[in-house]
Amino acid sequence: MAAVQTTIKTELCSFSEYRIYPGRGQKFVSRDGKVHTYIHSKEARLGRQKLKAAKLRWTLCLRVGCVEGLAPSQQEEQRRVRGETQNA
Repeated sequence: MAAVQTTIKTELCSFSEYRIYPGRGQKFVSRDGKVHTYIHSKEARLGRQKLKAAKLRWTLCLRVGCVEGLAPSQQEEQRRVRGETQNA
């Protein structure tokens, strides 16, 4: 018997770009009619303060932007570098 696959419709957080699963998050409608969805109250507060997500280290916007801002050869080097695991 084949396993049944179901798809869950997810949204993206307007601030941090994290996935929001059904039953999570909150929506904020601004005066101009734009709907902003936030995954947590932390993102909602920062979004209402008009802070840029690209300046915060924990957002996906900054993580992706840091790698994309480099030249292609530097991107490969940055992705390959890993910390060595410490054995007992």
